[in-house]
Amino acid sequence: MKKSLIIALIMAMLLSLTMCSLISDISSNASNGSKITSLSMYKNDDQTLTVGGYGYRSWVNVRPRSFDDGDIIFVSTDENVAIIEPSTKTSGALWFEVTAVSGGKAEVYAQSRDGKIISDKILITVRGEDWIENLEFNKSGHQTTSNGKHRDWLKVKPYKYDENVIEFICSDETIATVTKSTAAAAGLWFDVVFIIKGTVTITAVADNGVVSDKLTITYN
Repeated sequence: MKKSLIIALIMAMLLSLTMCSLISDISSNASNGSKITSLSMYKNDDQTLTVGGYGYRSWVNVRPRSFDDGDIIFVSTDENVAIIEPSTKTSGALWFEVTAVSGGKAEVYAQSRDGKIISDKILITVRGEDWIENLEFNKSGHQTTSNGKHRDWLKVKPYKYDENVIEFICSDETIATVTKSTAAAAGLWFDVVFIIKGTVTITAVADNGVVSDKLTITYN
């Protein structure tokens, strides 16, 4: 009888230790974010961004639908190229935003806090400041000048750019010359100075092949 009681006490102690260990593991898993069972990007298409241009905004689907702040971590394989940050949390989804930093390639994805659950990855290609999307004169069409000088503004996209990759071309440099003036965010000032009276057409061209509309100027 005494022996049976001792065995029963030992079994109870072992059971108690097992339950404590199990509870500890469950608590540890929950705190480490492993309660996340599934992460999947809404879209995993490759994305091309431009430094200074619009970023990329989307969401990752999350299961279970209810989750806590910090349960999901966003990762960029190269934060010198692109960074990814969490945004709005909704039921079953977490929005994120990707911002271009410098030219290159990086993959972005989401993972659980403990790193055991990982979403599909999105390849981000970032075009540097030497990439021009669009060039457009502030005043296109036909302009006139009575003093032989014309100063105007070329709108540039993206707003952050390398002015050295943009060149102004004058249709007849025996009549007038065109030179860059002041570079600013989203635009580039330029000056046209006439040598003799006449009409010229000004065009802006970027190194990557983007061509502006045409600006015609007449010096009467």
